[in-house]
Formats: sequence, C-alpha cells, structure tokens
Amino acid sequence: MTTMQNFWIGLCVVYVIMASLAGGFASASIILIGSIVCTAGIALAIWIPVCIGVGFVSVAVAKWASKTFGLSSPERAGGMSVNRGDNPASSDSPNALQPTLQNQLALEDYIRRAMLLDHSYEQIMSTLKFRGWSEAEIHQTYSNLQSQ
Repeated sequence: MTTMQNFWIGLCVVYVIMASLAGGFASASIILIGSIVCTAGIALAIWIPVCIGVGFVSVAVAKWASKTFGLSSPERAGGMSVNRGDNPASSDSPNALQPTLQNQLALEDYIRRAMLLDHSYEQIMSTLKFRGWSEAEIHQTYSNLQSQ
C-alpha cells in the first residue's frame, strides 16, 4: 500500500468514526472542515498524519483478519493450484489421461483443506469439476478422505 492509499483509507475510517461520535456525517464534516479553516490549514499537519496512521493500521488489521478468519477457499489457505495438470491434448502416450502422483496429492490436499474449512461436498465437486477433474476422481478421493 502506498502512503496515499493509506491516507484515503484512513480518511474514510476517521470520517466514519467522527460521524458516529459527533452525531452524523454533517457534524463530522463541520468539525473536519472547521478545524482546517479556523486554523488556516495548520490542522492539516495533524489530520494528514492521523489519517495515514489510521489507514496503515486499518490495512494491517484487514490483512491479518483476512489471513486469520477470512479464508474463502482452500487455494488461498495454501496458495496451491488445484487445476488438473494432465494434458489430454498430448494423447499420443497411452498414459496421457492417467493421473500423476503429484496431481493426486494436490487433489487430496485441496479436498482435505476444503473439508477443514467446512465446504460442502457440492462446493468441492463444483470447484474441482470446473478445474478439470472428473466426478469419479473427486468422489473417490473425497470418500477416501472421509473414511480416514
């Protein structure tokens, strides 16, 4: 994040906090603008660093919360790819469509993480089918992991 982005984020957060404490956005605007006008701009020396600091803290808290609580997919949890790695286009070899050990391990890891994140079977099936996995592979791996 740049300083300017932190400033704008911080300004929004400060403005909302001021509005909640001052009784509305109109009152917050009067306080903010009034403090700058009445001090001939000297209040900017306070408001700008405050907004940058609040923005920095807000972004840091949002990143922490996202990592800690907001994992929406198993891929984000480990940064892994669950795309089907086989290349059916090169069907010259007899084993072109056979899953490799690496692909199978990636599939198992993805499903295991999804199960830990309480994703439903349907969500897992939908995501993996979209990524090129067959229903049979998904179902077999899911069943194996469920029985463990």
